Amino acid sequence: MVLLGILFSIVTYTSLFLDSIGIIDISKTIREGGQANNTLISIILLIICLWAFITNLSGAIVTESTNKGRKFFDLSENNVALGNEALNRATGSFKDGIILGYYIFYFKNIQVAYKDKSGNIIVEGYDKSPFKITIAAKRSKKYFSKILDVD
Repeated sequence: MVLLGILFSIVTYTSLFLDSIGIIDISKTIREGGQANNTLISIILLIICLWAFITNLSGAIVTESTNKGRKFFDLSENNVALGNEALNRATGSFKDGIILGYYIFYFKNIQVAYKDKSGNIIVEGYDKSPFKITIAAKRSKKYFSKILDVD
């Protein structure tokens, strides 16, 4: 969201600057704006599309589901709709626990961590309700195998 705010600010201030020096006229509608406004709108849309594409490559997104009071968190590999880890991963750790996207799990709440037959890391624990984390994304698996001491 911060990047989206920065992008919006850049577009806004660029538009105001170009309007002040007479290159475009932001008071006109798109239909009457002429070539300069149409070019600017095309550039803005291109920037937004590139931003969305790069964000999609910057880490897999954790999906959460609940079944019979138990929460399931899945970090899938190569999911087009939910991002992938081509550029980076959206996971990490700190002194007291691990981070998956927006979710924080403390080591004191993790009861067991292991690898299943397909090589995915499974983390189970209890924090207000039981949870199960399945980590299938390649970079995150490599990272958490060291953190959780799973081989």
